Amino acid sequence: MTEQNDENFWETAQTWQALAIALAIITPIACSFFLPWILAAPDDEAMLRRVQMAGSAGALGVTLVTFCTVVWRGLISTQQAKLQRIQIDKLSAQIAATDENNLALRLQKGAELLAEPGKRSHVSAGLVTLQAVATTPNSPFAIEAMNLIADFVEERGKTSHTNTGVQLAIAALEKSWLKTGLRAERKLEFETEFTDTGRQKPTNWRIVRGVAGAIYDDGTFRRAEVEVGPSDEIWFLDCLFIRSAVAVNGWFVRCKFRTCTIRSVDNFSGHDFGSCDFSGATIGDVAVPDLRKAQNWFDPERPPTIIGDRPIEWSDHFLVGKPPPSQRKSGQKQ
Repeated sequence: MTEQNDENFWETAQTWQALAIALAIITPIACSFFLPWILAAPDDEAMLRRVQMAGSAGALGVTLVTFCTVVWRGLISTQQAKLQRIQIDKLSAQIAATDENNLALRLQKGAELLAEPGKRSHVSAGLVTLQAVATTPNSPFAIEAMNLIADFVEERGKTSHTNTGVQLAIAALEKSWLKTGLRAERKLEFETEFTDTGRQKPTNWRIVRGVAGAIYDDGTFRRAEVEVGPSDEIWFLDCLFIRSAVAVNGWFVRCKFRTCTIRSVDNFSGHDFGSCDFSGATIGDVAVPDLRKAQNWFDPERPPTIIGDRPIEWSDHFLVGKPPPSQRKSGQKQ
């Protein structure tokens, strides 16, 4: 169909070209026949009229030549633009295919590098490669790259996030998520591990973002920024938070907080707070227990606020002002 359209187009263009050439030849020849007629005029007035008539006929011929030429040139320009557009589309498709092939190769290379966890440099290079694949605009392999990073996190960081490679992988996932808004199609589960003597091994959990969900079963967070939204689906079960900034909501179950900055609390039930700073915290419309014995406190210039209209005397629930270090330590031990 395209070839037939092209043939029809060129036939049309050649027709207009032939008309322009024919008119360009016929017009001066036709005008030359007017000369004897003009010279044979009986008087000057008649000669003037005949000159004007001949001039009008010549002008008409020139106009027709110009019109045919313009149409012919317009058709040629249109076809050239069409051909250029086709060439550009083909080139763009070739570039896109090349880019996709390059991304596929980088995805494969990143996976191969992550398969050598004993070599830190290989792990770092693999994570950088996969992050680049994930954050490339319109990357067809973005989710796959993030899935590979998430698999590495769960495999190497199942029971602890102390490993440098795991920490780099968690950071790569978060950066990819922040830049693209995409998430890996993985729900990760982390759990504690014990020594032969029954002691819990250090976990040093990090918040993993950029995944479909995560569950932390026991273990410790230190100096973490923890604020989990409704779409994050990150659960904390029996976890300990130390010197962290936390917004406590329904994703927390039976957790302990020590020397933390509490930004908000939806419910106090089942949780254990010790030496925590509740200054400026937003408290849900729930019963607030007396947490003074565990050395929880607030800055009198920045008291907590409660959702709802009921009045509350915060000094009946928290210490007013930061307690001395010795008292804070006693609160941490409880």
